[in-house]
Amino acid sequence: NEFSFEQAKRYIRSLEELNMKPRTLNLRITGLEKYSEFLGKPIKMKRPKIPKQLQTDNIPTEDEYNRLLDYLKTKKNQDYYFWVKVLATTGARASEFLQLKWEDIINGEVTLKGKGSKYRRFFFNKNLQCEVKKYAIENKKTGLLANGRYGLITSRGLYTNMQDWGERCKIDKSKMHPHAFRHFFAKMYLKKNKDVVQLAELLGHGSIDTTRIYLQKSYDEQKREFNRSV
Repeated sequence: NEFSFEQAKRYIRSLEELNMKPRTLNLRITGLEKYSEFLGKPIKMKRPKIPKQLQTDNIPTEDEYNRLLDYLKTKKNQDYYFWVKVLATTGARASEFLQLKWEDIINGEVTLKGKGSKYRRFFFNKNLQCEVKKYAIENKKTGLLANGRYGLITSRGLYTNMQDWGERCKIDKSKMHPHAFRHFFAKMYLKKNKDVVQLAELLGHGSIDTTRIYLQKSYDEQKREFNRSV
C-alpha cells in the first residue's frame, strides 16, 4: 500500500532468489525508479552487473585476414594495408588507432591516452617496423597514420572503408569493423601465449574477467575440436 526504498529492495531480492537474469532485473529496477519519480519519492538502486559476451563467430579468421591483406596490397593507396596490419597486431581501439603516427611504428612503441583517459603503451613487432620504415621512406610518409584523401579519417570513415573491403574480399560484413581486429589480435595472442594477465594489460582492460571472454571458442572451432576428440 505504500512505496518505499526498503520495499523496492525486498522485491528485487525476491526476483534474484527466482534466478532472474541481470538484464531483466535491471529493467525492473528502471521501472521502480521511474515510478518513484512519479510519486515524488525518487530512489536509486544498485544494479547487477551484466556479464560481457563476445560473439566469437564475428571475428575474422586467419585466412580472411590474409586474404584482406593480399587485396589491400593491390590497391594504389598502400596505406590501407598498414592500417589493417596495425589494428590486427596491436589490439588498438579506433580512437587510439587514429592517434598513431608513422614515426611511432618505426620507433617500435608509443604511449597513448585511451578509453577512460587512461594511458597505455603500444608495441609494434619487428617485421611491421621494418615494413613501415621502408614504405615511409619511399613514399615520404610522416605524421598521423590514418590520413585519407581529404585529411584525417574519422572512425566512421574507417568503418565504411572496411565494409567496402569486406564486400570485395567476400568477408562477412559483421567481421569488418575496427573493433573486430582488436578481437582478432586477442585471439591470435592467446593462440600463441596463454597469459591472460599480460593480454589484459596489452588491451588496457581494467579486469581480467573482461579478457577471459577471448578464451571462448567459435562455432567452427568447437565443431573441429569435437570431431577431433569424439
